[in-house]
Amino acid sequence: MAGRPLRVLILEDRPEDADLALHELRRSGYELNWRRVDDEAGFKADLDPELDLILADYHQPQFNAIRALKIMQDMGLDIPFVIVLLLLDIDNFKEVNDSFGHQVGDALLRQMGARLREPIDAEHLIARLGGDEFAILLPGASAKDAAQTAQAMLRALERPFLSEDHMLEVTASIGIAAYPEHGAVAETLMRRADVAMYGAKRTGGTYAVYREEDDPYDASRLLLRADLRRAIDDRDITLYYQPQVALATGELTGMEALARWRHRERGWIPPADFIPVAERMGLIKPLTEYLVELAGKDAIAFGKTAVDLPFAVNVSMRNLLDPHFPEMMEEVIARTGQAAEHLKLEITESAVMAEPTRVLESMKRLRLAGIRFSIDDFGTGYSSLAYLQKLPVEEIKIDRSFVGQMSSEPGSAAIVRATIELGGSLGLEVVAEGVEDERTWDALKRMGCSAAQGYFIGRPMPVGELQGWMRNWSGRSANSKAA
Repeated sequence: MAGRPLRVLILEDRPEDADLALHELRRSGYELNWRRVDDEAGFKADLDPELDLILADYHQPQFNAIRALKIMQDMGLDIPFVIVLLLLDIDNFKEVNDSFGHQVGDALLRQMGARLREPIDAEHLIARLGGDEFAILLPGASAKDAAQTAQAMLRALERPFLSEDHMLEVTASIGIAAYPEHGAVAETLMRRADVAMYGAKRTGGTYAVYREEDDPYDASRLLLRADLRRAIDDRDITLYYQPQVALATGELTGMEALARWRHRERGWIPPADFIPVAERMGLIKPLTEYLVELAGKDAIAFGKTAVDLPFAVNVSMRNLLDPHFPEMMEEVIARTGQAAEHLKLEITESAVMAEPTRVLESMKRLRLAGIRFSIDDFGTGYSSLAYLQKLPVEEIKIDRSFVGQMSSEPGSAAIVRATIELGGSLGLEVVAEGVEDERTWDALKRMGCSAAQGYFIGRPMPVGELQGWMRNWSGRSANSKAA
């Protein structure tokens, strides 16, 4: 039985790669009428409006896919074209090789192509780039289409593989980049798909579409890095403080220090923009050291005029994985004269679970020095209760995404209630973040939540405004009790 006819033009300077593309298409049931060209002149000569598909190499040095697409656009041709690139990398392939040997790993790789082919359209092309990395090229697709394809391929990998009598479970990470949204030249698309893939690995998100804010090589990020380095050196980054109060009494129990950067030319730059730059470009260590020292000095100054309270500072997973981080914190405390028990480090649940053994070791060293810990954004990660019991923490903070929807989403209210009960059973203080109104405050109080933080209580403010806030809050709290 004859296959479906398909007229194909292949732009590829390596015959062996063209043969691979043709093999994939024949396996998919096509009867091919094809031509291969390897330069611009040949491409123009063979470009035909009757073509069904063009497969173009992204690596060609002289004439590649992006240039070919531009020629087609100039000629007014609308031929399906491979334009979205997916890069797939097996997450645990090294473990397979180390545990079972390269023969088992090679057998696994031979099965991958067929398994990845199962859920996708016939005109999609799969190629192994080398090692445990595969490329999937999608004709005429959008980034949204590519995300759906990535999900389907990852589902196909959920079934175990049988390799040399070993049953193997495989997970993978996929990065997605699309023209022209993510790049106008081939090298940029390849690099950005690679950036997205490693972003997926870091977050455990299985696949990711390229985002500029994740790219440490983006030109704007390189400029921002230079400015951030100067801002740290010149002490241009400041701290604003958001109060945390006990729900039962309204008493002030602590402050969270939040970094703020007013760029001399660009104005206020959100932490969501500059903190990732610091993490990816080697500045998180000096930034954290500076912010902890500043918070310590502010805490001492505030304690002299008001009350001694713990000031909490957010720290990155990269800080906790740094073997010298505990020593650096001890040196900062010694320089400022702040009591160690008045410094609280906030770490996210996802950061704890990324490298649990190393993070736990670092936390234990810091706790021995007297520094306290809080788990931030609790409920958004995947920590087990057994592991949570091992952590030297005294506080968990319920993420604002749950607290803010308590009134409208029964599921969010149930999560908040369960977290409060969990914290109580483990002897932990529970802080609700994102308390925006009195109704939420009252509901948390009825549930037995320890403390609250949010705009209903007070917005983040410079240290000089804290005493004024305290006077206003004392009045509000007294009136509330009287009522």
